[in-house]
Order: sequence, then structure tokens, then C-alpha cells
Amino acid sequence: MSCPEPRQRKTTLPPTDRQLQVLRLIERHRATRGCAPTARELLDQLGLSPNSLQAVQEFYQGLEARGLLERERGKARTARATAEGLRWLGVTAPPTPSEGGSP
Repeated sequence: MSCPEPRQRKTTLPPTDRQLQVLRLIERHRATRGCAPTARELLDQLGLSPNSLQAVQEFYQGLEARGLLERERGKARTARATAEGLRWLGVTAPPTPSEGGSP
């Protein structure tokens, strides 16, 4: 018997400066390398101890709860800013095909 997925608590609180910094680092890494950074790469860029992996999970959970980050469960390096997350970063998301963009 498997355990049910924990419910994701949604919040309307704005992101903290540190959460926006993490989101910015993720998107910069995706733009330059084509994938999200590893947890250790994020820790290094944030100047945190390599033993602080729980901190990265907390950043991810906080950003997901605010609807600013999405990840594919069970797949590494899939973190990406949502359209709302990109708006917080001041980046305009490319239009989706349903919005009139090219396929």
C-alpha cells in the first residue's frame, strides 16, 4: 500500500527576496545550459553549505506553493518558472500556441 501524495498548500503571500533569487538562478541556468541546476549547484550559487540540501527543498516547496515554480515528479533538473514566476522576474513568457504564437 502506498502513501498518498502530500497536499500542496497554496498561498497568496508574495515570494521572499531569497525565493526570487533562487527562481532567477534556476531560469538563468536553464537559459544557459538547457536544464535546471542541481541542488548542489544552487547551494554553491547561493553561498550555502553543501550539506544544506533541505534548504533547496524548502525553496522549491515555497515557490511551488506560490505557483511560481513547477517540477516533474521523479525527474531530475526539471524545475522551471511558471508564467506567474516569470512575471515576478520581469520576464515575459513566450506565447503559447493557443495565445496566437507560432507552433
